[in-house]
Amino acid sequence: MQISYTMTYSVIIPTLWKCNLEDFYKTLRIFCGEPQIKEIILIDNDITFKQTIKSNILNLSPKIKYCPQDENIYVNPAWNLGESEARGEHLMIVNDDFHITSKKTLKNIIKTHQENKDIYTSIYGISTSCYIEEPTSNKIYLTDNEGRGTGWGCFFILHRYTWTDIPNELKIWFGDDYLTKHVLSNGGKVYTFKNIKASPFSQTLSSSTFNSILDNDTKIYMEKYDI
Repeated sequence: MQISYTMTYSVIIPTLWKCNLEDFYKTLRIFCGEPQIKEIILIDNDITFKQTIKSNILNLSPKIKYCPQDENIYVNPAWNLGESEARGEHLMIVNDDFHITSKKTLKNIIKTHQENKDIYTSIYGISTSCYIEEPTSNKIYLTDNEGRGTGWGCFFILHRYTWTDIPNELKIWFGDDYLTKHVLSNGGKVYTFKNIKASPFSQTLSSSTFNSILDNDTKIYMEKYDI
């Protein structure tokens, strides 16, 4: 498929500001500098966090669309909100602790995505190998036979019209499971990016305070949606 330089992406990032803020700032700068990124929708789930730090980030670029929340609405509802605000053709869902290491990496991800023939019907995430292996070259690969491993949903892309709202009763986990089941049920494929250097993931969710939500999300998903 020929690369379309008019194709645009809306980046959706929920945050509690518990990630490495220096890496977060660098990643946002890379997103802001990429012409095919139309906007970065930043959903603030902790409005009490230091305003001076937020100001430095929010003043990076007019591309940043700030969506403060009165309370933590959690990840999946934040993704739904981001999609409703998005104006780009494709959605790029990103954890705040997923660090894009260079402009070239982002350009290669976009190029690899746009070269795929199923771009309008499928969903694209990150291989578990990206968190534990160094890239062997500058070439990014796609596979549709690896399945979704750990960390797949820390960075994923799908077309806006492929989206379906995640049930709000699923707060943090299983949102990407719900979306991939929707894509597969409509004839799309689940692709995995490989040979990307990815940072450690889920730094925020490593806290034991989220265990009860994990238990509840698991129960709800298994009983109602894993059919």
